[in-house]
Amino acid sequence: MTTRNYARDEKSLLDDYRLARWGRGDSPDEVAKAVGRALDAYDGESTAMQRARTLAIVLERSQIDINPNTPFSSKLNLGCNYDGQFVSSFAYERIFAARMGKKVKELFPRLSEKREQSRKMGISIPSLDYGHICPDWRSLMKLGLKGLLDRAAESEAALRSKNELTAEREDFFRALKMCYEAIFGYMDRLIEAGKEKGVDDFVECIKNLKQSPPATLYEAMELSLLFLEIVEIGVERARSLGNIDELYYPFYKKALDDGTLTRESAKELFGFYLAKIYSAKRYANQPLCIGGSDENGRTRVSDMTYLFVETYCEMNITNPKIHVCCTSDTPEKLYDMLFRAIRNKVSSIVFISDEQIMRAYEKIGIGRDLSRDYIPIGCYEPVIQGREDARICGSWINLAKGVEFAIHGGYDAMTGELFGDRTNPEPETFDEFMEIVKRHLAAFVDFTKKAIEELYEKSALIYATPLYSSTFSHCVKTGTDMFAGGAEIRNASIKVFAVGTAVDSILAVKKYVYDKKELSLRNFGKILKDDWRGAESLRTRIQNDAPKWGCGDEEADRIAKDLFGYMAKLIVGTPAKFGGVYRMGCDSVDMSRIYAVGTGASADGRKAGTPLTRNLRPENGMERNGVTGFIRSVCGVDFTDFCDGAPIDVLLHPSAVEGDKGIEMMKALLKVYFANGGSAFQGNVFDPSVLEEAQRHPEDYRDLQVRVCGWNEYFVNLDKTVQDDFIARAKGME
Repeated sequence: MTTRNYARDEKSLLDDYRLARWGRGDSPDEVAKAVGRALDAYDGESTAMQRARTLAIVLERSQIDINPNTPFSSKLNLGCNYDGQFVSSFAYERIFAARMGKKVKELFPRLSEKREQSRKMGISIPSLDYGHICPDWRSLMKLGLKGLLDRAAESEAALRSKNELTAEREDFFRALKMCYEAIFGYMDRLIEAGKEKGVDDFVECIKNLKQSPPATLYEAMELSLLFLEIVEIGVERARSLGNIDELYYPFYKKALDDGTLTRESAKELFGFYLAKIYSAKRYANQPLCIGGSDENGRTRVSDMTYLFVETYCEMNITNPKIHVCCTSDTPEKLYDMLFRAIRNKVSSIVFISDEQIMRAYEKIGIGRDLSRDYIPIGCYEPVIQGREDARICGSWINLAKGVEFAIHGGYDAMTGELFGDRTNPEPETFDEFMEIVKRHLAAFVDFTKKAIEELYEKSALIYATPLYSSTFSHCVKTGTDMFAGGAEIRNASIKVFAVGTAVDSILAVKKYVYDKKELSLRNFGKILKDDWRGAESLRTRIQNDAPKWGCGDEEADRIAKDLFGYMAKLIVGTPAKFGGVYRMGCDSVDMSRIYAVGTGASADGRKAGTPLTRNLRPENGMERNGVTGFIRSVCGVDFTDFCDGAPIDVLLHPSAVEGDKGIEMMKALLKVYFANGGSAFQGNVFDPSVLEEAQRHPEDYRDLQVRVCGWNEYFVNLDKTVQDDFIARAKGME
């Protein structure tokens, strides 16, 4: 057997997928053609059976690679490109996405037209969000693959005995069984390939996992990685690996107690595990979480947590990203380690308040007996593991667009089209103007909800996910696919964003139209339609005005609170036709750029088509009272309205966080934010001159990480416009 040494092979292991030597199977193009033919041949079958048949094709025919230099030896060739920052989409993902798009247009022609208009205008893009999933990792670790299949067989028999096994349910179980047969066949392929490479421990691991739940730390981690790769063969993205402190610690402790592992060998195993995730260049960074509390309310942080974090920080990688679930008894030692990492530019880390998440769940009618089992998935969004389908990215709503429509009498500034109703282009008072802003925002919410519910009604005709569903006990108990409403708790989430752009624009309208009366709203609208041409002096004055969001200004903060409160009344906890309720979030990811393309010039001085403000951030250069002013502003927000998450992005200069006092200051910021009800906290420590130097000489700064929104990237890999955005914000904080 090959003797492994992580330190020796680290460079190649971190590039494992790109350096793969694919064999034992057909090329991705050949497999993709076979998948396409199968979908055509079985077009009359349910989407669940189509998914099962195509999964079988991919697992039976795709090329594999076995790397003997890592215990996590296997890789599956899914037709991805690993040359960029993130892996390209899978060949089969593209096939399913195209067919789903076609099906949506066929089933919902009118909705598709309205949705396209909304997308072009940068208002809202409602969807069913099949892409953000989180398997019930607890069930997988407890039952194993065979146990999950046996549980499904028992449920099928129980439904049959009660004469409740409908044709749809029978179809669900048939698809589920076909998925697991395909997985077991794939595992046989891995066993044979592993034997040829002489990786006896890997072969033994796969043999055990085929028959039983994991019995060792190695088997638990291998099962996690194996299932992760397989469950995503389609459009699904498994946006968390679960709480590793809960899932892996029992195996870790047992191994240390019986002497089969030492801390040193466990650390090396973590290195191999993290390298596997990093080398796969998983899109937007693969999330996993640490911390949280156990069934007795005590922190889950342990010696294993510190060892894992230590390994991660030493590797200086961006992928995976770590969600830190913070409790009242989270140890100071862990905060010290993590903030030192962030100060050293290892910043793919976000802190999330357990208390705040549970309060937000209470607001939508879910008690702590359930919400304490939440897992952060995606960027910041919590879901109750094994119970909740939250469709965390149902849509984003652009707050700045409501202001734009109010200024232009209901017309879109860039297309001149109406989306909803005409409104008074010359309201007499500022209060009337704000009522019009809210009227447009209400119309956006109404459109978004109706679209989500219309899509949801026929979601199982568009796509199904039998393998993912098999991990949820309620789906299996009822014989219902997750995307057909099989989860015990069925919610949907709508995010609002661009608060900085919206609030600063409202302040400009109030000052120059209603307070100073320098120009009419109609004339202001004409200036914005001309994208500020000929009005540079006014634009400069507005940009230099003192009241801005994110500075601790009372007037700006009051407007933000009013906007968020209004949106909460329209969204938070309101019933949905599919049986659950709506949740609200406030993060933007890259929608600040995507929606901006259709958003005209803003009254705050922003030019047409340029990025909107991200997350809860102010406009670049407007944090004139530094991070303390920013914290004051966001602490006025009611975070219990944001069950879907609402992060703040803190940017600090290296000189502010030097030495032990600097770490204490960073911890104090976090604790003040959480004490005032804050939800999620992430940060960067930058000297703008270093960023400028990295932009000029990228070859010298290959390892410089930046927290982009809900993920990290290496600064030198960013587009220049995004780099400029970071530099501008960093300079604004000086």
